[in-house]
Amino acid sequence: GSRSSSPPLNTPLSPSSDRASPPVSPATPSGLPVDASVPGKGKQGSSKGQKGKDAKPKAKAQAPTAPKELSNEQMDGKVSWLIGEFAETQNTSEFVECLADLGNINHPSFVARAVYRVVESHKLSNERAVLACMLEVFLQPSEETERSVMKQRQLSLHKGIHLAIRDISEYELWVDSPLLWHDLCELLLALFTKGIVELGFLNTLFPAEFYNQYHDQAQNFILELFSQLKAKEAEWRCCTAFYRVLALMPAKHVPELIQALRAKDLIDTDVTLYVYSALKTQQPGEEILRWLQSRVSPEVVQRHRKVVCQKVVA
Repeated sequence: GSRSSSPPLNTPLSPSSDRASPPVSPATPSGLPVDASVPGKGKQGSSKGQKGKDAKPKAKAQAPTAPKELSNEQMDGKVSWLIGEFAETQNTSEFVECLADLGNINHPSFVARAVYRVVESHKLSNERAVLACMLEVFLQPSEETERSVMKQRQLSLHKGIHLAIRDISEYELWVDSPLLWHDLCELLLALFTKGIVELGFLNTLFPAEFYNQYHDQAQNFILELFSQLKAKEAEWRCCTAFYRVLALMPAKHVPELIQALRAKDLIDTDVTLYVYSALKTQQPGEEILRWLQSRVSPEVVQRHRKVVCQKVVA
């Protein structure tokens, strides 16, 4: 259950240059013949002397080098500096320039290491909010940004989050960070609110084997997420979320999860089990909706009508 400690998150400053300026060639004394001022050229004259073997060829212009893939240690330093700088200045243009310097090859790693950093410590609530703003800028299109670039950034965002989840599972971060699921859900809720990711993204947030190998942690995550959804935006819950999660959870643990959700007043057991079963057996959407209307108060149906219809019909 132990994991290796993260490397220090700092970015070394580039040392200032202390090199002396190159020596300046002495001026040609006035009154001397031109050939006398060019050593080793005799009477060849300045024209031939400039083209002789001692003349240096002009340097060719070098093409800009492509960004190199950074190690986790290097990226941790970049992430620490970028989050701190953005929190202090809110300078979006500088952040965009830094992203361009990192290059597409490093964007998934940037997202992954940033997400891992802000959920590793419960004390970094402010950094979680800052990162959500940074990722919003990351996906914000501009007149100069091509559609293909924006699509690549969206893919980098999703890949980066999945890489962070992989590391969280691999290192079992919940052992050293007991409030991990609270902090991860806090970040996810900020991403939902800003429209950076959709609620359906949760269906693939964890790989299927996570629900089998760590079903207790999966349940803790689901309970925490539903708690925060209820506190933040009640109409996001009801019977609309996590059908895929119920399918991924080992069947023997589904009743335990449903019971835990009901005990915390996070979801209605009858509604959840019926809709889950109805969707599994591909019952018509109208039939499911009629059943919901017969079991749920009209006020609740009206409040959730749009979300319920979308999910049931889909």
